[in-house]
Amino acid sequence: MENYEILDTDKKAKKNNVVTIGSKFTLKMGTEKNSPVQEYLLVGSTEADILEHRISNESPLGQAVMGKAEGDVVEGVARAGKFSYKLMEIA
Repeated sequence: MENYEILDTDKKAKKNNVVTIGSKFTLKMGTEKNSPVQEYLLVGSTEADILEHRISNESPLGQAVMGKAEGDVVEGVARAGKFSYKLMEIA
């Protein structure tokens, strides 16, 4: 506890306009005009719950989206294979 630092990740994310832990973000799940859009919250591994759209920063998607800005393409590899999404918005 002697060497801890409290981070205001929400303030940092908004200032830099990139995804960090605590960021809510929206991904477009395909390239088609009518592709589905999904909102997620990036959290630590102990708070992750896919049914609640809470993605761990240690997951393949969490690692891929970390540090990305609105409009960036998010790419990575998960058990199901390669993925590529467009980061639409950081709330």
